[in-house]
Amino acid sequence: MAALLLVAAALRPSITSVGPVIDQVGDALALSNTLLGLLAALPLLAFSAMSVLVAWPTRRYGIDRVVAASLLLMTVALMIRVLPAPGGIWVGTVLVAVAVAVGNVLVPAVVKRDHSGSLAATTGLYTVALTASAALASGVSYPLSQLPGASWRLSLGVWVLFPVVAALAWRARSKNLSGSTSLPNPGVVAPQPAGGPIWSSTLAWAVTAFMGLQSLNFYVLVTWLPTIEVATGTAPSVAGWHLFLMQMLGMMAGFATSRALARTTDQRLFGVLVTAPILVALPGLALVPSMALLWVLATGVSTGASFVLALSMLGLRSSSTSATVQLSGMAQSVGYLLAAAGPVVSGWLHDRTGDWRSALLLMTGLAVAQCGAVLVAGRAGHWDAIRDEDGVDCVR
Repeated sequence: MAALLLVAAALRPSITSVGPVIDQVGDALALSNTLLGLLAALPLLAFSAMSVLVAWPTRRYGIDRVVAASLLLMTVALMIRVLPAPGGIWVGTVLVAVAVAVGNVLVPAVVKRDHSGSLAATTGLYTVALTASAALASGVSYPLSQLPGASWRLSLGVWVLFPVVAALAWRARSKNLSGSTSLPNPGVVAPQPAGGPIWSSTLAWAVTAFMGLQSLNFYVLVTWLPTIEVATGTAPSVAGWHLFLMQMLGMMAGFATSRALARTTDQRLFGVLVTAPILVALPGLALVPSMALLWVLATGVSTGASFVLALSMLGLRSSSTSATVQLSGMAQSVGYLLAAAGPVVSGWLHDRTGDWRSALLLMTGLAVAQCGAVLVAGRAGHWDAIRDEDGVDCVR
């Protein structure tokens, strides 16, 4: 469990450390807000591209070896990203994202495989580790850049310690495992439903939509929230700590969500309730920026709870470890492709309009769509269902 939590803690600091210093990166490298949005979106694009490909090396080499390789790649990539070399930040960001994408897909599968009897509780612990490290990176990134002789390169490079420690713990864990570390029947995917493969499952698409829409709002806020607040008069250091508070509250909301999910099989009403705060907070940031702290806290509750719900549904809506890998790959591939548009479009809208209101109002509309997605994704059942003689879905 400790090794699993250390891997989770390594998955987000490389991403959430960027937002508080993104203006410094832009000034140093002469990048517009649109290009900075693209830089922030690169991890999401890599998540999308890699998520459907992770199953192949996993079937060939086993979950544990692939996770170990991703941690080594993350370590190298974080060093490349801060090198003062042409294109280093772009190449390093892509490689970091590839490594993180592997963890995004496989950690839920490890949870399903090794902790199926306590799926919701283990998912809660995993997301606590993930969001706590993400919040820490957001909070200290700007102060690190202000140390004597330091710059944004220190803020982004210091997080290499996380995958190094996680890799050592994961190696020790793997050496002590007994039995196979691969997926059951590693050369065979889960049986496809009679109605078609996963890509024709309405339930799988609803889970994917919910994953993508909640990710879009989260990554727009992680990228641009400090900049949005600074534009309305908040000090940069205070804005960075607001992002820290958002994610810390999200961690607590996520843990509470995992406890609540353990007592329900239908998550539709719960999904609407956890989306509601961001429906209020986003227009609040646009129209009443003087109450930014309140809106930040509301977004923290909503994004944290929604993230745990999205991750939990990868296991709750599938009947086996192999099916979880398939659903996780689809949801994160398509979902992160959708989410990648958020930082880019938000930066572009700011460049065109000169303020952040249009971007925030667009995100509000997408949060409404998130409510619609969870009304389908939250119903009890598995995407890999069979059909009876009358064509009615039956849970396997």
